[in-house]
Amino acid sequence: MSSVDGRLLNDRWTEPFDGTPASDLLQVYAAIGRGLGTDAWMFGKNTLRAAFSYKWGIDGHAVSSDSPTVFVGERRSERMFIATDPEADIFFTSSSLRGDNILVIVGRNAMEEYLAHLREKRISYVIVEDATDLREGLEAVGREFGIRRISVQGGGIALPFFFPNEQDGNMNTYGHLTTSNTVKDVVDHEAFAEDYSLWGGSAGARMAAYLGSYSTQGFIHATHERPAAVIMGYTGHSEYTQNDPPTYVIIGEDDAIASPATMHRRVENLQALGIDAEFHLLPDLRHGFGLGIGTTAEGWEKDAVRFWEKYISRKN
Repeated sequence: MSSVDGRLLNDRWTEPFDGTPASDLLQVYAAIGRGLGTDAWMFGKNTLRAAFSYKWGIDGHAVSSDSPTVFVGERRSERMFIATDPEADIFFTSSSLRGDNILVIVGRNAMEEYLAHLREKRISYVIVEDATDLREGLEAVGREFGIRRISVQGGGIALPFFFPNEQDGNMNTYGHLTTSNTVKDVVDHEAFAEDYSLWGGSAGARMAAYLGSYSTQGFIHATHERPAAVIMGYTGHSEYTQNDPPTYVIIGEDDAIASPATMHRRVENLQALGIDAEFHLLPDLRHGFGLGIGTTAEGWEKDAVRFWEKYISRKN
């Protein structure tokens, strides 16, 4: 399911026109996911917050080097739900989500007390060096839990470009809006003009940022110039490189999904590297405002074009 303007927060949507309960539509979506027959499923951390909204706020002791890296908790369901938690701060209150037992990927930054909480809840976990490295995390999941097929069923952050191909005999995924496939589609349609810019909101902004950081060779077997500018709306993406292009960032003060502070910090880090970057925080705006027509963001795209135009070569 997709929307015309890319805004997928269904609390904005009206009820189905024929009186069908909205919950029935979710059941159809879930049934399709189960029909894929995968060993596990997952969606992004922001989406997971809807089910487990509280953050772990107890300071403690860092994971010791001799701590076991695997804990097998309750595993009664046919498939598992995989949660990636790089910050190790999701306060889980149950060992299952929608009937499927939870398996958490955390990094060495996790607190021993947090891991004890997971064990108390009988929630399985694996510890890797860096939980933002999804290849490492999911390879550990495959090795320790025998999981080979995963469906990505929520958010828009596409993960499969981190995984080995099915031909390798290792883990593979089903997913929509995958970065690798999307990049290939753009290349196939010859969309790379000189001094192009990449625009995206939420998960799409992460995609634009990754391409700005690593160009296409980070995701497919093809190399193209980085964009002249990246235009990012409302995402919690924090990674950056010294090769990032000029970046324009916009987010609303009332965004409950993406963190304005994270976006602002990333802009400051880019500026510290001498990269032109602008941060725009607008009042009375929630996540997913799109063009912002009728809001405090209306017209922001014209300002973003103004930013981009600074980096368009004038050769005529």
